[in-house]
Amino acid sequence: MDQDLIRMMGGYCKIDRTRAQALLLFSQNWTKHVKNQPRISSYHTTKCAQLDTISIAKHLARADDNRCDALETVINNYRTRVDETYIRVNFGRRFEHCRFREFKKLFKDAHASVTESEKNLDKLRDRVYQEEQALLNAKIATEKVIHDETSTERKRLNKSNAQTKCEIQLKRLEEKVTRAEQTLTSTKQIYRERAKQIFAQCQQVEKQHRRDSLGIRFYLRKERRQYDLDYLTHGRDSSYFAITIPPETDRFIVVIISIINLKI
Repeated sequence: MDQDLIRMMGGYCKIDRTRAQALLLFSQNWTKHVKNQPRISSYHTTKCAQLDTISIAKHLARADDNRCDALETVINNYRTRVDETYIRVNFGRRFEHCRFREFKKLFKDAHASVTESEKNLDKLRDRVYQEEQALLNAKIATEKVIHDETSTERKRLNKSNAQTKCEIQLKRLEEKVTRAEQTLTSTKQIYRERAKQIFAQCQQVEKQHRRDSLGIRFYLRKERRQYDLDYLTHGRDSSYFAITIPPETDRFIVVIISIINLKI
């Protein structure tokens, strides 16, 4: 997006520069032509008026050149800042913020504890599942031994002890799962706070590289300039067909100046 903006501004500057060159060439050609007019066919006052009119193009060309110079300065400064802020990666196929990898590592390191807690919880849940299967098998084995008339009392006792052991182990694992879930919840909360801090650092870095020069600056002078280059409408607009009123305005005054009679 930044490169597109630079190219767009450069294209506009090129158009303006071409216009300035055309105006300057127009002024030079016609100034030479008027000066070479025969004195018989050209009154002195008429020739002066023509030269004054033609010189307006020269002044306009000078103004365009100055504007282009200022615009090129802005473009060069902006390009320098963009080159400092964004570096080429993947053999120049895309751009990346100069501190992108640094902040990416900060987020990754902050999230490492959450990842570790999730892995630990998943392992405990897998062990719970395995222990539940073991307990189920132990119950089935105990049921078979109890209903088997040929089994000895010692064999029945061993199966019962095995079932009890599975139940105790399952209960311990479930308690570990509960503690692991609590640890994961607290770890996520810590990560959220740390992520907010890292994001605030990112915003601070972004503000350091931000160039916000939006706005309008007016220069007032007592003397009126000889030439009017253009008109600037600020705050409101009006035409023969409509009046644009600013939003959220209770009262709005429009002053209309008659160019013909110069009356308000």
